[in-house]
Amino acid sequence: MLHTVGIGGVWREMESMRWGLIPFVLLEGIGEVMHAEGWRRCLSGDICSISRGRLFWCRLAGYSFNYFTPTAAMGGEVVRASLIADLGSSVEAASSVLIDKACYATAHLTWVLAGVFLIVGYAKIPAAWRDTMLASCALVSLGILSFILIQKNGKVGSILRWLASRNIGGQHLSKLSNSTSLVDDSFREF
Repeated sequence: MLHTVGIGGVWREMESMRWGLIPFVLLEGIGEVMHAEGWRRCLSGDICSISRGRLFWCRLAGYSFNYFTPTAAMGGEVVRASLIADLGSSVEAASSVLIDKACYATAHLTWVLAGVFLIVGYAKIPAAWRDTMLASCALVSLGILSFILIQKNGKVGSILRWLASRNIGGQHLSKLSNSTSLVDDSFREF
């Protein structure tokens, strides 16, 4: 956007909104506070002692990283985990971020499904569009639910454990497999 419109163009548009921008910023801020509080509910162990303020800023740092880099909304999750790992273990930090991500996806899925069923039930749309919408929602739902079941059953690291048991990947993979097993244990406990 900056490349196309330029800093001056963006600044002029922001100035044209004047005080109208403040409600949008406040509403987004409230949403981020709520997301940080939801993440707080996913914390376990020593890491639970983190302050709400620090957790909020860690969340914003991760969000910013996702927004400004082409990391497919995953690089910021690593940033979030690394920013809170010093208060506990990296396993607790990683598991809290992954559990939060699964909860966040489930919440979004709930709203998407409600919207799809409202559209399908009340709007006059072509059958091909309706069928495509229902099929894509079913596939996304299956993917999210599968990931949650994999997490809940502690199978996130199963491929790494299988490779390590066959001495593939050496010492580094073995260490990673052990850490992932601890993350799997955290999932089962949650």
